[in-house]
Amino acid sequence: MTGEPRIAPLFVAQRLGLTPSEGQVAALLAEGCSVKEIAAATGRKATTVRWFLKTINRKLDTHSQTQLVRAVLLLLVPHGNERGIRARRRRRREV
Repeated sequence: MTGEPRIAPLFVAQRLGLTPSEGQVAALLAEGCSVKEIAAATGRKATTVRWFLKTINRKLDTHSQTQLVRAVLLLLVPHGNERGIRARRRRRREV
């Protein structure tokens, strides 16, 4: 991915209690970047990005990249709307 980040890394870092570098990795992952793309965008090796992801997962008690992405994206949902999102998902499954 190129261009300006759509998710502010410092916002992510502050809200989730991460370092600025960890916030950058988490934001890029939530934007859909692969580990290799994150490495290229940040000037790090892919192994370093994977180490960051392990550290972030340990701090947030998440166990997969999917859970980490969900945690970041939930920061962007206006307060109180998460319940509405879950209800819509349930209704879709029931149909």
